[in-house]
Amino acid sequence: YDDWWKFLTTGEFPFWDPNTALGADNLANNSFYYVMDPLFLPILLFPREAIPQGMLILMIVKMIVGALTMRLYLKYMGVKELTARVFAICYGFCGWMIFYSWFAGFMETISFFPLVLLGIEKVLKTKRPYVLVLGLFLVGLSNFYFLVPTCIGGVIYAMFRFFQTIKTRKSYEQLSTLGIGVLAFVLGLGSAAFLTLPSIMNTLTYVRASGSYLGSL
Repeated sequence: YDDWWKFLTTGEFPFWDPNTALGADNLANNSFYYVMDPLFLPILLFPREAIPQGMLILMIVKMIVGALTMRLYLKYMGVKELTARVFAICYGFCGWMIFYSWFAGFMETISFFPLVLLGIEKVLKTKRPYVLVLGLFLVGLSNFYFLVPTCIGGVIYAMFRFFQTIKTRKSYEQLSTLGIGVLAFVLGLGSAAFLTLPSIMNTLTYVRASGSYLGSL
């Protein structure tokens, strides 16, 4: 909050955050939480003394966004309106959302995840990568930590759906569909690379990562 207001008032964004111990890389460390999170930045509209109340309001917004994006995905999959709405509400108030209401920086991943699924479906059906790129970009901005499992789960889902729908495409379309899907993942990850790459480099220097496979990279 203070760092963004310093940028807005002075034009200088602090890349070093002195608030934790001896300080830390502001982008690399805080990419796990709030620094570029589009569902956190509206907190800047609240007075500093009203941050707790603003966070509560934004938690509700995250649940609503999750429900709305899930409904978009379900409707695109051909689910009836009533069923889509009921399941979307259940998704918006799922255990993940309720549990992480104490740690709101982990909520927005669920808000944006249906866009990744919807984007994969659009690539498979229409070869349009824009929604998938947007979904990955928003997940990357909101929480670097959960971008990794989102991509792993997204690739598994994409391959499952690719083979499940393989008969709906002509033979010459198979490779082009795969290529567009791969390109969409690359563009989605690349669009958030200004935040994720410093985070990756920072993670590799963590003491608790030493001795693991991360330490050998």
